[in-house]
Amino acid sequence: MRPLFDYVDYREFLKDYYEFKKLTQAGFSHRYFLAKAGLKGPNFLKNVIDRKKSLSSISIPQFAKALELNKKESEYFAALVLFNQAKQISRKQFYFNQLSEFATQSNAQQIQKNQMAYFSNWYNVVVREFIHCNFFTGDFEALAHALYPQITPRQAEKAVDLLLELNLIRKDNDNVFRLTSNIMTTGPEIKSMGVREYHRNMIEISKQAIDDIPLEKRYYRTITGSFSEDTFEKIKLEVDSARRKILALIESDQGPRKVFQINMQLFPLQSNLRKRNKNKDSRP
Repeated sequence: MRPLFDYVDYREFLKDYYEFKKLTQAGFSHRYFLAKAGLKGPNFLKNVIDRKKSLSSISIPQFAKALELNKKESEYFAALVLFNQAKQISRKQFYFNQLSEFATQSNAQQIQKNQMAYFSNWYNVVVREFIHCNFFTGDFEALAHALYPQITPRQAEKAVDLLLELNLIRKDNDNVFRLTSNIMTTGPEIKSMGVREYHRNMIEISKQAIDDIPLEKRYYRTITGSFSEDTFEKIKLEVDSARRKILALIESDQGPRKVFQINMQLFPLQSNLRKRNKNKDSRP
């Protein structure tokens, strides 16, 4: 089976470990593993793998013991569990940074770190689109100044290096950078963190663009309304449909010349109110 450091989901690791041991060790079972961990009951391991149960601060080292992990592996396993089980994005980022410290242990882990960096910095995505619609041969100063908002030449160079590492662009023999046919694929844990940060960045840039970009070169529309949860779901479908149509228009464009940003947001402006007591008179 793969090394522990290749995993970004501890439940996937436990599943592979269990299947490997069942094939290679006679008498291995859920009950055997839990007894080795000093835990009672036959189903806890299965429930953890099936995402019905989670590990606690007490059971994490018990599992590490049963898995026969060394000190470095135990530290990684603990950080991985906390990363997977964290609810707040800030906590996920904290534990992901801990996991990233183990990147030298595994090429797969370094790839995950690069993928997180791709989504976290807005200009990485924009630089890729810039290369798609411009003749770029490595002038990082010109690239940096061409973007809005402007970035530094060093940031532009690092973005290009990252895109090359992720095989999202290539440098041909004529020294021109071009897109590859590859797309960014990564697990939901990494993607969710990076995409949230990307959304935050793009919303901030859209606020700045109101003042910086002339009205005739931008298009802003907003709707504020009150509606039911059922209508909320219907609107989401309509927005998704519009997004697919826009993507189809972009893909069919034969002569892209400039990078644009389109934001779509739908969120409540009111928290859920407690239901009024029907027996009480609500009149003033």
